[in-house]
Amino acid sequence: MTHRTVHEINSFDWQNLLTELSQSVLDSLDERTLLTIPSAMRESRWLGYPPATSAAISALEERLQLELPRSYKNFLSVSNGFQLVQPTIGGLYCVDAIERLTVLDSQLIEGFGQGYQVFGEVATVSDSDYLQYDELQDTASFRLESLPSTIVVGGASAQGYYLLNPDIIFENGEWEAWVFANWLPGARRSPSFLDMMLSELNNV
Repeated sequence: MTHRTVHEINSFDWQNLLTELSQSVLDSLDERTLLTIPSAMRESRWLGYPPATSAAISALEERLQLELPRSYKNFLSVSNGFQLVQPTIGGLYCVDAIERLTVLDSQLIEGFGQGYQVFGEVATVSDSDYLQYDELQDTASFRLESLPSTIVVGGASAQGYYLLNPDIIFENGEWEAWVFANWLPGARRSPSFLDMMLSELNNV
């Protein structure tokens, strides 16, 4: 997969993507799930929230002591969180709820590590196997050692999380993004938050 240029990332139309995602998600929901969506969102057919301010995004970076990837900050500048991306995982958090996985769910990290230990030492995944972001990707070939570094930007512990991985930063400044779900034998990885969201739209 060819990585997006900085210009492509900065010029991407998040409003259009989130509008399309809102409509696709709402159209896919059964009646019972649809009733869990706030009535104002159902009527407007918009699952986003007011934009995060630049001050709020800067405060988040200061709290995490990390400079977040541009595609994720561009998303926040359009919508500070998102009500629902996939019913099986959930939505995206507002800036105040974003945190390291070690803080939000340290038991998941411990449990996953213990599960691997049952089968012996975890094999090192080569770059050629790991940096595979197309249909040939093996979700089991992820790097367990990166899990404690990840930032949780959405999801729910019972089903899965949307994660950003600062251990893998590409030349365009983007971080690797993970769909880490209980039905995957690892993580479905994308080369940016933007690519992860486009993939999720295709999966609705």
